[in-house]
Amino acid sequence: MKRTRNWPEETWHFNFGDVVASQTDRCDDMISLMGVVALDRNGQQRAPFDLACQLEITMNELEMILRGARADLASVVKLAAFYVGGKEAEEEVRRAVLARFEADAQPLLTCMPVDDLAFPGMMIEIDGFAFAREDGTAQERFAPAPGMLGSGARLYYESSGAEVNPHDTFERQCAAAVTHLRRSLEAAKAAPEDVAQVYVYYASSEETKDWKVAGDALATAFGAKGPAVSFIPLPRLGGPHRIELDATLVVDGSARTDTELAPWPWPGDWPFVHALRRGDAVFVSGQLALDGKGAAPEPGLMVPQTRMAMENIVKLLGSLGATYDHVNKVQCWYNGAASVDALTENAMIRSSYMTKPGGTSTGVPVPYSPHPDCQIQIDVQAMISN
Repeated sequence: MKRTRNWPEETWHFNFGDVVASQTDRCDDMISLMGVVALDRNGQQRAPFDLACQLEITMNELEMILRGARADLASVVKLAAFYVGGKEAEEEVRRAVLARFEADAQPLLTCMPVDDLAFPGMMIEIDGFAFAREDGTAQERFAPAPGMLGSGARLYYESSGAEVNPHDTFERQCAAAVTHLRRSLEAAKAAPEDVAQVYVYYASSEETKDWKVAGDALATAFGAKGPAVSFIPLPRLGGPHRIELDATLVVDGSARTDTELAPWPWPGDWPFVHALRRGDAVFVSGQLALDGKGAAPEPGLMVPQTRMAMENIVKLLGSLGATYDHVNKVQCWYNGAASVDALTENAMIRSSYMTKPGGTSTGVPVPYSPHPDCQIQIDVQAMISN
């Protein structure tokens, strides 16, 4: 496997610390994209609080970053956009992002509302995956069912198109979301075991109960071999959908190995794994700073909890033959608001586990984690390269 990591000089940069991560991590034809934001080359916020202007800036940056990875917009298969705002803002985000793509090269786009992003005045952050051949041309894609799009060995799913009754209870909406996932897998002729990773975005209070309701519903879609899962409470998520599912499938028939490690127990009798391997790809569930009994030894403390979550990840990767240097994508959900200090408090610890140049990373502040005593949740993907 050929791996290249890149941070083009002409694109945006941070203005703190020694940046260890990369804006792109390319493993053969698959390109992971760091969360792209409207900063300038000196790390200063551009067009603060102006969503429309930041959307244009961010998409321009995305194009430059892709060129640095020998790809273009036509190569993009999956994007996730985290934006500050409500339903009208989501419609603006969808229009602005998809307008940059040719009609026959539209990516799968997930839009998630958040209270804040890392910098004051930041309104949009976009990350995702692209698939391009060595000569820079887009790799062929396939769409086996509505709301599903893939390329190579990967198939992505998102549930925003699922029909739901906005007046249903949260429990019934969770059941409807899982039913839609099941039907999509059947339409794509994919097995539940092919689902490697699921993001569960759900409108929630701070109560752990909502985490358990969502997890109980999702568990019914899988047998003994469930996926790696991250649960992300987003109070702004509402309207007709109070829960949305994003999933990554590996559909090349490669052998699956599940880790035997369990740093902490899932609530209930859930079949989810803390990490699994499919071929050269490893997926690690969102790691919370919990002990073997499901308690937080350092309740409410960001720094020790970040270290504990990172140590969990290193052990889980090692159990499947990977190291942190193999990580191509980090997703960090941390408690906090629009604050550079809140970001750096955990980002510098996460970066200390990387060897420069490291893989890509996206950090999104959230009001709280699934567990009331936890301050941070970190999940990763890795590609084992020689």
